[in-house]
Amino acid sequence: MFRQIKFELKKLSCQKKTYIVFFGQILLLTLGYIGFKVSKFNGYWGRTLERIDIDIVKLIDAFFFARVMILPTCIIILPIFICTIAGDIVAGEVQDGSLKLYLSRPRSRINVILSKLAALFVSSVVCCSFFALTSLIVGYALFKSPGTQIIPLHGTGIDIEFVVLPLSVAFERYFISLAYYSFSIMALASITLFFSTVFNRMTTATIAGLTVFFVCHILEAIPVIGVLRPYLFSAAMSDTMLFWSDTIPVMTILHNILILGFYITIFSGLSIIIFSTKDIK
Repeated sequence: MFRQIKFELKKLSCQKKTYIVFFGQILLLTLGYIGFKVSKFNGYWGRTLERIDIDIVKLIDAFFFARVMILPTCIIILPIFICTIAGDIVAGEVQDGSLKLYLSRPRSRINVILSKLAALFVSSVVCCSFFALTSLIVGYALFKSPGTQIIPLHGTGIDIEFVVLPLSVAFERYFISLAYYSFSIMALASITLFFSTVFNRMTTATIAGLTVFFVCHILEAIPVIGVLRPYLFSAAMSDTMLFWSDTIPVMTILHNILILGFYITIFSGLSIIIFSTKDIK
């Protein structure tokens, strides 16, 4: 099993599209730095902090930059990346004929699909680690050394405007949230893997996974069906701002983990069933 996981990771590392996400992260950080330098910060948070005699420009340090930039990375770039590799990991190999050759030798199909799922998880951990470290490296290279962090929470669904955290605690929350991203993205990976076992075209599976992801995000934003939000995997994935609360709402986090675990279990199980009975042509 370990050898199969290693083989799957080697195949992923040989694909050029795997590295596009890394260049996307560097581009995002570059544009983010330019935005920070030219921004007047006269929006809601600039005005709010000004009323309590806090200059928002003085709050911008290395860690502030890293925290701000990690959000769009994990909310947009990471889902697109995971759908791309999950959509290709079975359907792409069916499409190019390599999977049929691979299965021509006596191998357990359950082990094959589980090794692919494990490779997706390792990839998500590697990507999140890369995002976290590059954001910090760029932050420390281009901004002043960090101190006590003031975390804006307006518009995040949390009832308080901002929270003040010591730097050591903020670092802990930063890496805990990245670990949560690494796990939560597996719900989307499992759904896309399911489509990858159903369809024989990589693009079809990838688009199907992304469509489900964005449809769920749209449903979250419709107030009249807000009752569905606690059960949508996309809502659980995007609830990482809860880790920046003054006190982490443990029960809410556990609820989200259970919801994500449910999606991972159901769609991984369906992938195993379909792949085990699929006629590979």
